[in-house]
Amino acid sequence: MTLVAKALRHPHVLISQSTGRTRLIALQRFLVLMAPEMCLNALLEIATLDSLLPSKRAQRWNAKGQVLAGTPNRRCRRGPTLRPTELQLIVSASGQNKSRYRTVRDRALLSFLCFSGLRMCEVLVLQWDQIADDITAEGVCGLTASFTRDGTQRRLLLLDPIGVAIGELREHIRTTGEPLTGFVFSANKGSIRRLSYEGARRIIAETCQHAGLPPMLASDLRAACAYWMKLKGFTDHEVASLLGLSKVRSVDRLLKRHKALDAQRVVREHVDT
Repeated sequence: MTLVAKALRHPHVLISQSTGRTRLIALQRFLVLMAPEMCLNALLEIATLDSLLPSKRAQRWNAKGQVLAGTPNRRCRRGPTLRPTELQLIVSASGQNKSRYRTVRDRALLSFLCFSGLRMCEVLVLQWDQIADDITAEGVCGLTASFTRDGTQRRLLLLDPIGVAIGELREHIRTTGEPLTGFVFSANKGSIRRLSYEGARRIIAETCQHAGLPPMLASDLRAACAYWMKLKGFTDHEVASLLGLSKVRSVDRLLKRHKALDAQRVVREHVDT
């Protein structure tokens, strides 16, 4: 391993950091692949190589300690990639083992998060007078929700899954004799306080567990919503507008993993046939 470390440090001419890092990553992958064939421990060999390579002290004020030259590259954990059918599964699994009000409230909340493209902060502050049968700026008539985004007042057409869930919540409140005023998603029945962010995150986590899915974030639901919209025929411009993205190319980044999985499925189906 000493000779390997020496080879990585040569030649003594200056090379770019990206080139040196690429060489190191290639060698790490080689060790992981070939170590079992040579009856060696790959992690131990990489650690040994790391100790033989020079270290580089961090330069930025917000970085501490040392960045070792041989540290394996790490990436953020990939979150779940939901399919459109799983969005409906989440909505159907909401409100289990709860009171009637919390059942219909949670179902309406998850319907908004899964099928509207609104941010959680926009959903939780919605009030009943912001939801009405109206005509959007595009001239489409139906159940809409008005909200403010980036200082601009907007009106969004609510799709069928949301309309059904909101109708159930509205009917339940009317049967109890309470007025349809204040926040749509109250903390409790008859409360004037809105549901908190922590409470909404807890509802998402519990519902995903009941649906047999890994824990989700509201951003995961938005990404799945964008994918569902694309499958329904929405253009990239329409998806970007609904999700509040300032650039249309941001839709591609949002759907990068979904498109990669679609490509894998196409290849797999081609190979199987």
